[in-house]
Amino acid sequence: MKTINNFKNLDTPILSYAIIGALIIGAPITIWYLFIQWADSPQRQTVAVLGYLSLASFLLVRRKYEVLLFALLFFSQFRISLYSIQLAEPAMLQIFFIDIIIILFSLAAIERKERIRLDIVAWLLLFLFIWQTLATLIFTAHFHRSLIYLLWQAKYLVIYILISNMAISEKLAQLLKSAVFYILLIQGVLAVAQLITGSTLGLVVLGEQSTNRLFYVNEGLRVSGTLGGTNSLAGYLAILLVFAVPYLFHWQGLKRYAFFGTGFAALIFALSRAGWLSFIIGSGFTVLALVRSRIIKPTRALFLGVLGILILSVGVAIYFDRIVDRFENKGSIDSAMGRFYQFQLSWPTIERYPLFGIGVGVTEYYGAWNENKKFVQKKIPDVKMGNQPHSCQLQTWIESGTPGFILFMLIFLVVFITALRRYPTVANKDASLLQIGASAAAAAAMIHTSFGTEINQHQIVILFWFMLALARNKSLAKICKKTD
Repeated sequence: MKTINNFKNLDTPILSYAIIGALIIGAPITIWYLFIQWADSPQRQTVAVLGYLSLASFLLVRRKYEVLLFALLFFSQFRISLYSIQLAEPAMLQIFFIDIIIILFSLAAIERKERIRLDIVAWLLLFLFIWQTLATLIFTAHFHRSLIYLLWQAKYLVIYILISNMAISEKLAQLLKSAVFYILLIQGVLAVAQLITGSTLGLVVLGEQSTNRLFYVNEGLRVSGTLGGTNSLAGYLAILLVFAVPYLFHWQGLKRYAFFGTGFAALIFALSRAGWLSFIIGSGFTVLALVRSRIIKPTRALFLGVLGILILSVGVAIYFDRIVDRFENKGSIDSAMGRFYQFQLSWPTIERYPLFGIGVGVTEYYGAWNENKKFVQKKIPDVKMGNQPHSCQLQTWIESGTPGFILFMLIFLVVFITALRRYPTVANKDASLLQIGASAAAAAAMIHTSFGTEINQHQIVILFWFMLALARNKSLAKICKKTD
């Protein structure tokens, strides 16, 4: 089979031994959790068994490095906390199932002696991480909260560097595409089930999340899937839907279109304006790139766009009252207007802490839905915020100071330059579709986090760095070059 870049046909014996060791050590721990710690949680018991079996079956896989890439994408939808360590209140260090995948992914890369080169995004993220670490050591209103945030930043850096340097085969590209469509199906089915039952189906227990932030519109539950938050689910789905859009212009079989439609329904049911906006703009970037790259003709884009609008109109008509309510009720209007005054309200804090900020992750304690600001008020009594910033740019400026803000905005700029670039006519159209979808998906993630607090939601941020790394992947970029 033709490949975008040949796999290194290397086995990973050290990684296999590490997995065997983890299974041996993990067996009694898993049994203890199943029958004692999680005895009253069928959700956790089911996931524990499936997780253990997944790890065991991984031993039978030959190309572990490639499968781990797929696993990182597929399991990003599940917020599964394996163990929690209570730090200075209210900070809690959680060890997630996705952490195991990241560790195995890193070990496989080391064992295979993967060649690593840092591009401009990797350097910017590295400098941002170094600056945020330095700023945290100098001053933070809550050291443990900042420490947790920095640990996730380190994970994002590893994910981006490894994926942007990884050789992607045609088969693996197909597997990644399939994973996206199956995730859309899973989240769509769960969303429908949550809508019908009016509950989260007990899924929030997996991530040790509170159920006190469930939202209702016209007495109907806003769905949250496995993400634990309505806006988080919408942002996650918007990224995946935008990634899948390029494939819809080429026949993918009725099943794929049904999966996409199911995921799109879940995006509607989440009733998130930021989610809808990021999907619309991200899809616009996708169509523009397809037309500019001559992969589709403008007439075809127009025809399918009109067809999509007609299908969308039917869905909107069914859910019309709740959609309108998201724009007309007092709470929704106040929430939207609050976005306009965020900068004005936050400027005194930026002025007071212009260089190092108040500490990465700390603004999360100012959520209007909790009383956690009392844990940092003694250290920063001059900071007055009624709610945490609903903007990734503003949050970075407040928490990391002006140098951190500048570095973040440079990353933001590169994301949109990547999404707007032109892909010339190529021999391998699948490679272009993958990079066009991934680059637009990364832009959609940036748009979504610009209007919400999801920069703190690790599932969305993992997906963002995953997509951006694919969009800037070196092996795919070579294939996407113009061929005569």
